[in-house]
Amino acid sequence: MRKLLAVLCIAALAACSTGQQQTAQQQLAKAQQLIVEGCTIVQPTLVSVQTMDPAIAPFVLANGAFCAAQSAINVASIQAMVSTSIPAAINLVSSSTLIPAPQKPAVIGGLTAFQIALSGAMIVIEQNMPAPTPATPASGTGK
Repeated sequence: MRKLLAVLCIAALAACSTGQQQTAQQQLAKAQQLIVEGCTIVQPTLVSVQTMDPAIAPFVLANGAFCAAQSAINVASIQAMVSTSIPAAINLVSSSTLIPAPQKPAVIGGLTAFQIALSGAMIVIEQNMPAPTPATPASGTGK
């Protein structure tokens, strides 16, 4: 679990400190890679935690679906994970009587680090998405 914390913290810092020297496409690719790396570490950890407390199963499934949809991950899906799913999982782990108390801080820390990494990736994605093209008015008078 310490490896999870270290990798995700480094990834979050890298997302925040990569320069303006990179193109938007490079930054988007880096954000996507951060998400993939975080998923690679977090999902197996969650599956392990689920064996201790099945109550976390809905989050394990949601996180698995999020991670499986790598190419379809967007700001909305990241926002849902950051603001709803991860806090709910943290509450489940925190209140669980089945997860050993000494393991809870590491699991919660890992989830928090994943949340921070996703937030960093979301910022990079938001800053580098192409601006939407304005809608053109329909021709005709509308009468």
